[in-house]
Parts: sequence; structure tokens; C-alpha cells
Amino acid sequence: MNFQSLRDRIDSFLTAAEEERYQIALAQRRPPALGALFAASANLFSVSRITEMQRVLAASAGMEERRLRSLLEFLARGRALVVAAGPLDLRLQWDVFGTVPVEENRIPHRQILGALRLASDPGRRHAIEDAHLRILGEEGYVAEDFSTRHMEGIAELGYRSHVEAYQILGGIDLQATARDGQRFLDETRDLYYGLLSWYVPRVTGVELDAATRADAARLQASPEFDSLLPGGEQNRRIPGVIGETGLQPMGEGRIHADWDAYLGGSTGAVCRTPDVPGRILLAVAARSGRAALSFFLRAYGVALHNAYTDPALPVEHRRLGDDSVPAASGGLFESLLRIPLFLSRVYDFPRAELGDFLRISALCTLLDVRRDVARLAFELAYYEGRGDEDVYAELFTEATGFRHDPRAAVWEVEPEFDSARRLRAAQLAAIHAATLRARFDDDWFRNPRSGGYLYDLFTHGRRYSAPELAVQLVSQKLGYEALLQELKELVGRLPPTRTTP
Repeated sequence: MNFQSLRDRIDSFLTAAEEERYQIALAQRRPPALGALFAASANLFSVSRITEMQRVLAASAGMEERRLRSLLEFLARGRALVVAAGPLDLRLQWDVFGTVPVEENRIPHRQILGALRLASDPGRRHAIEDAHLRILGEEGYVAEDFSTRHMEGIAELGYRSHVEAYQILGGIDLQATARDGQRFLDETRDLYYGLLSWYVPRVTGVELDAATRADAARLQASPEFDSLLPGGEQNRRIPGVIGETGLQPMGEGRIHADWDAYLGGSTGAVCRTPDVPGRILLAVAARSGRAALSFFLRAYGVALHNAYTDPALPVEHRRLGDDSVPAASGGLFESLLRIPLFLSRVYDFPRAELGDFLRISALCTLLDVRRDVARLAFELAYYEGRGDEDVYAELFTEATGFRHDPRAAVWEVEPEFDSARRLRAAQLAAIHAATLRARFDDDWFRNPRSGGYLYDLFTHGRRYSAPELAVQLVSQKLGYEALLQELKELVGRLPPTRTTP
């Protein structure tokens, strides 16, 4: 097997795939063709090639073994998408073109989350949610067919189960990750529900025992802060602040930003990587508010990580490997929402509003992590044949405190267990944040001394996994300790919460 030729083909394919993903994110009114792209490259992902890779991998060791494992993981994941190519494009087509009839209107599927966040009236919010759930139930076969075909593609490769395949391919002990997540749920229960019971009725107008997933969307938006966190031109100031660290804020020209992108109402920003590090695409919607800013900071951190990746690294270390590593850089920048100095420096955030905003930011961080813990538990149950719709509703409701409807169950399944990678990213992001605060103070985001640390972190790309970076940085196993400590300290040192909504 000619590995250099294979690496070149993978690099070229990833460029085409990322370009297509970017166009899909921009809500282009054309049929998505990501599945068709995988199908057209079926030879790259052939079973015979993967079998040969497995044979060579079994006889390798050290750095060679690591690099080959990254190649194998990419090929195996690609094989599953070749088999599921048709259902993949049908699912993406639903994401792009699907609509939901709500009373006399039809809301595009991509705008549902935005509509829920904007709906100040609980009755209107729940009406949108109910209409969306009806459509999800009717169209559930689209998501189910994709999951089934994806599983069939993995089964072709000889693994005993879908779960075993991804544990071996990704080097992640999914069961252990789920157990660690459950411990995090237990350890944060009082903190989480204390904040939740206070803020849910005040932000959503609904008591916690009646709150649904739609109300969680409203909570995460917290629109009372929209006027304090303007988007548009204000977002463009953030790279300038980061530039005070000594980093070139747009990755020495490699980050190409569209500051007025239309993203179909789905998110506030997206990062795609057609060429790492040469061409990083950052699309930012000119939206205001906490949720939009959270998406932007996360995407910007990922963009910087990729833009500063050493171009001399092989494709395994630039573009493959542990996805949670660049995601952790995104999480690091998202954590700026929990730093008072950042909010006052960039947004002139009023002191009277700061305590509530920081508590809500801590609460939303907990909600995101708890939701992914539930998702991973459900996915493991789903692929082990014991995860029906009622299990989904029970797991998500217990973890988040918001009622979840069984009709959404199959749409929550991510066949590649992305939830586990996001959990690892959240853990590593908290370690990064704690390390930066300890070395360079709370204003690390503008401290000229922190630029070298960030540069060194980014330039290694994905050469090291999240657990390896945790050991290198704090000489400890990857875990939730840093995140838990940060959130407890943040909430504990804030002044008393306001007594009025």
C-alpha cells in the first residue's frame, strides 16, 4: 500500500467534503451532495483497502501505529457513509428544505431553534414545539434509515458490534466515558438544579416541573441580554482583542471570515476547514445575544486552532486524529462568556447585570454537558438494542430537568458517538482555561505572555489526543475536575442573585 498516495487522496477528499459542508451550512437552496461525494469516492473507502490497513496496523507499533490508526478510523467512518450515502443526503435535504406548519405559517426546519428562542409567550413556544414534534414523528424514518445504513457499513468491516467498532477506531472507552459522565451528573445535581429552579421560571415564564425542551432553548438564549451583547460589528472587535496576545487574530490571513453570513437560523457561526492550515472558513451571522456569541466564540477558537496548525505535519496530525482537541480550543474561547473582564472589556457589560449573566452562562454550560451525557447513554443503549423512545425521554429528562418527547428520539442518535468527543472537549477546554488563568491571570485573552502558550497548543494540530494533553498540562487523567471547580468557584463568588425577574 502506497501510504503517501493514500494521504494525498485523503487530503484532497477532505477539502471537497469540507467545501460541501460549508455550502450546506450556508443554507444554499440546492440539494445537499455530501452523500453523493462519498459514493463517488467509494474506491477510497473500499472494504479491501480497510482490511489491508487493519492487517498492516496489527504489525505496527509506536508513532507508526498511531498514524495508521488515524488513517484506519477515517477510512472506516468513510465506508459507513458510503453505505449510507443516499440516506445521508435525504437527511441533509430535510435539514435544508424541511418546513414545519405552525398555525397559518410554515417555519423552515432550520429556523425552529431560533423561533423557540425568540418566542416570549410560552403558549406560542410550546405550539411551535408540538408542531415540530409531529413532523419529526412523521419523518422519523429518514433519521432511522440513515442510522441503520450507517451501522450496516460498519458491520461490513468485521467488528462484533457498532459500539466496539467506535471504541477501537477512536481509541475512546465509550462505556467508561458514560460512567464518568454519570458521576458528573451526580456531583453537579445540586448546583445545576439550584440554578435551574431559579432561572427557568424567570427567563421562560414556565415553572420547572412543566418546562420542556423548547423552554431550554429560551433559557439558553436568555434574550434579556440581547441588547448588551450586540452582534455584527461588535463581533469583529473580538479578534482585535485576541491580537493583543501576539497571535495574528485571523491566523496570518488563513482565516477567511464572512461576517454577514446567512446560516438559515440554525447557529450563530460555523467553521469549516477546506485546507488545514491554508484555508479556514468562518461564517458568522450578524446576530446579537448570548447564544449567538457562544457559537461565534466556539467557532473562532476552532478556526484559530486549525489556522495555526503546523503545515509540515502529516494529514493524520493536521486533519484526522482526535476531533475533541480542536473542539476544546473552541470550548476555551467559549469560556470567555464566564470571564467578567472579557465582558466588561469588549461589551462594557453593566455590573448590575453581570451576576445573573455569569450564573446563566454557568447553567447553560452545565446543561450542554448534561445533555451530552444523556445522549451518549442513549446512543449506547440504542446500539446495544435496549434504547427505545421511552429510554430516550427518561434519560434526557432526568439529566436536563426539561421534559423531552419520545418522538425526537431517533433524531438525537449520532452514529459516530460525537457526544463522547464533545464531552472530552469540554473537559480539556476547562483544563486549558484553568492553566491560562493560573499562568496569565483572568485577562489571558489579551495578555501578550499567553500568545506563546496558545501558539504552541495550536501548532501541534491533532498530534496529541485529549487525554495526552491533559497529562502534559496538569499531569492528571482527563476528567471533569477543572470544569467542576471553575463552575463552583464562579457561582460561589458572585453576589446574591436578583430577587426580581
